[in-house]
Amino acid sequence: MSNRFFLALLIAASSLAGCGSSSDKLYPVTGRVLLKDRKPVAGAIVEFSSLAGHGARARTNPDGTFTITSGGKPGALPGAYRVAVIQMLVIDGAGSHSKAHHAPLVLNPKYARFESSGLEYEVKPDRDNVYELILDSAAQR
Repeated sequence: MSNRFFLALLIAASSLAGCGSSSDKLYPVTGRVLLKDRKPVAGAIVEFSSLAGHGARARTNPDGTFTITSGGKPGALPGAYRVAVIQMLVIDGAGSHSKAHHAPLVLNPKYARFESSGLEYEVKPDRDNVYELILDSAAQR
């Protein structure tokens, strides 16, 4: 799959994220994405997708922390979610693709798909929704 196709697919999927009524109550969801050696994963996209069709997302900070948003608002609707973590490979925003502007793959690619990530979390209104995602590196495929 080409990087341009993958980016277009990611943009299309993100337009579906956060669907729901504007009156639905959102609950804070935060966390951190780390490799098993405890190194933080910076610049990854964390996608939450519920079976009810709700979506939420975040980008990880340099220390691997994230705060989920739904439709541009902080938080997520309550319920069970499948989670994918997508590592963005283009790091300089260059319009044309060349090896010089690609970061090395850090995460195992299985985390980029809901079907293979194995990550499931529940957002509950009556508790802190803080999740630490400890993931395999690309070398651990």
